[in-house]
Amino acid sequence: MAALEDSSLKLSLGANNPGGVFVLLLCGLPGSGKSTIAETLSSTEGNFSLLVKFNRVVHIEYDKVAQNIISDNPTVLNKTTITTTDSDGSFNEQSLEAWRISRLAAVEQLEGEFKKYCEIASTAEEKYDIDSSSSVLIVMDDNFHLRSMRRDIYRTCQKYCERIHINYSIVWVDTSFNVCCERNQRRPLDSGRRIPDHVMHNLYEKMELPKIETKSPPTTCWEQSYLRLESSNDYEGTTTMMLEQINQFLLLTSMSDAAKVIPPPPPVDPEILEQERRATLESRIHYFDRLLRTWVGQVAKINRKKVGHANLARKEILPKLRSQQEEYSYTTTTFEDSFEEILQLFIA
Repeated sequence: MAALEDSSLKLSLGANNPGGVFVLLLCGLPGSGKSTIAETLSSTEGNFSLLVKFNRVVHIEYDKVAQNIISDNPTVLNKTTITTTDSDGSFNEQSLEAWRISRLAAVEQLEGEFKKYCEIASTAEEKYDIDSSSSVLIVMDDNFHLRSMRRDIYRTCQKYCERIHINYSIVWVDTSFNVCCERNQRRPLDSGRRIPDHVMHNLYEKMELPKIETKSPPTTCWEQSYLRLESSNDYEGTTTMMLEQINQFLLLTSMSDAAKVIPPPPPVDPEILEQERRATLESRIHYFDRLLRTWVGQVAKINRKKVGHANLARKEILPKLRSQQEEYSYTTTTFEDSFEEILQLFIA
């Protein structure tokens, strides 16, 4: 890591990746330290400075978005406050509804930042010919415990990546469950940030770690630029260490293709999909026709008097396979299951 501290590597984003937007997802359990890290990254005060220089750092904190929704709409969607089974009053149905709405609002805020940057990009001569002073770091601060949640943010980035340069990375703040629970319990009841114990357990049990793949292209392209930060109970010391790791990570990803958001593949023509489906179907029917003819031949060797019945069974089965393809299990089950079902039809 010492090499990264060399002054020659303290580059602006423009030197490595001319202009653009960095989207950094901070993931982890409530109480893991995500918001503290995000606030430090976005703060203009203090001694901490980023190796990659950004003109702006935007902190999108889902909890605050939800709190603002509750504050601005005391009865969200005309729903009154209904407490959950918890008696501490720290979590209610109103909070749940605000949480659902906040996810949409946070994405709208992210898109708003992209649109602002697109206006800057439209004045440049080329897509990437944007001064480094226009570089923006957007820190998305949420649990993001499900892979699909992280994928949805990536898909939002894909909507704009052909107009502006976007880097997307994930930082997982891996703090032990017990430490997160202790910190959560210390949160004031009226803060709206204390999470009920059963919700904490549910988040922990459903947590899906980012999936790094070696094959190319990866099926989870949105998780290939990923940093895992291990935290401890030493809050201040650990936070300092994690910030330094993020600092190095941002510098490295600014020079890495793994973090670059790529456009989604073009949609496949429905007619082509239908042709491929029909070709697969015909191939299977042809295979089973040959299989049934082989069985008819075996029947002939054993008892020639039964050949007529066997051939009739073959002729009855094939039209059913073709006309009722959606109902036959061979379209959705394994070959062994298909073989067994058709054999039973033939014997019957």
